[in-house]
Amino acid sequence: MDTTNLADTLERLIAPVVAGLGLELYGLELVGGEGQLIVRVYIEREGGVTIDDCATVSRHIGLLLDVEDPIPGRYALEVSSPGLERPLFTPAQAASHVGATVEVRLHAPLPDVPGRRNFKGELTGVNGDTMHVAVDGVSYALPFSHVAKCRLRITDWDAVKKGAHS
Repeated sequence: MDTTNLADTLERLIAPVVAGLGLELYGLELVGGEGQLIVRVYIEREGGVTIDDCATVSRHIGLLLDVEDPIPGRYALEVSSPGLERPLFTPAQAASHVGATVEVRLHAPLPDVPGRRNFKGELTGVNGDTMHVAVDGVSYALPFSHVAKCRLRITDWDAVKKGAHS
């Protein structure tokens, strides 16, 4: 199963349903493989997402996927908000979090950084399709096309408790 094509197909099917419910499709992840695939759908809206929003979206998407049947075999559907330690799926999403701590995993090491796939540091900028992450004083240019996963990491939970998200 080609998960990239499946993810694109699912986004095209799901985005209009989510928008029709007054929410935005933030992104989706496919985890696992055939027979045990998990489809994680992240939704958001100004002011936040409720559990009822997630349940409603899940019902609508479930019905759509039953009719369209784009997924071979069994799967589990999970719908949630992206949360504070949210995944970053696009350069635009990353650009809105410059200055934050991120964890990045690449599909494979880059030629100029052999043997290294994982980076945790400050997101210092986004230029086009490339994010710049500073790790221990060294800046790395990481093309989004090589990113398997990118997620915000909270480093100051006390600030979060006081209402400052970073």
